[in-house]
This record gives sequence, C-alpha cells and structure tokens, in this order.
Amino acid sequence: MFAFGRNVLHQSGLRTTPLYYYNSQAMLVTFTLFRVLTIPILLYMLLTVIRTDDFYMLDRLGKALPFAAHCVMDVLNVRWLCKILRSVRRMMSTWVGSGNNNKNGFHSKLSTADGNQPVY
Repeated sequence: MFAFGRNVLHQSGLRTTPLYYYNSQAMLVTFTLFRVLTIPILLYMLLTVIRTDDFYMLDRLGKALPFAAHCVMDVLNVRWLCKILRSVRRMMSTWVGSGNNNKNGFHSKLSTADGNQPVY
C-alpha cells in the first residue's frame, strides 16, 4: 500500500511534498514491524514444526524447502530494509535541514503540487 502510494506520488511529481515524506516514514515503520521484526517469531514457529512426527515423514526436499524459503525471504527482507533505510536517510538529510527549517521542521525545499511553498 505505501509503496504503491509512494510510486503514485513520485509519478505525479509530488516527490517534494510532506505527504511523500510521511508516506516514506510510514512505509519504513510498517515494513520494519511486519517484515523484519517478525523474522525471529517465524523462525521459532518453523523450529517448533520440526519437532513434530509429521515433519520426520517428509522426504529431503520437503524438509529442506521450508528452511530454504525462510532463509531466502529473510535475506530479501533485510536487503529491502537496508534500501528503505538508505532512501529515508537520504530524504531526511535533504528535507530536514540543519537550521534552514520552517516551523514544522521541513526543509525549505519542500513545496506543494503547484510548486509554491506549503502553507501551514
């Protein structure tokens, strides 16, 4: 949802609006909560399934596939998180300046859709 909204804002030329900034922050928070911080929980759930008798009846591929899928998804999620963090850090260093902010903390480079400075 946030990635789609971010793409729509980017394609619409609204990349320098506060809405784009807040959308990026929300995407970072939700991705971290639901994709990265759940990795240990899902690993624990996978390890509890291993201890069942039904798991021992699987062939080698059936035993290896859950581990391989879990590892691949974990690596992808951490990689995507690093990209999101890099993007948000770059955006914050550009938009939340050091001393050149207005009263709401946004850098003076922010503008509205029509190119004017936002009115707060």
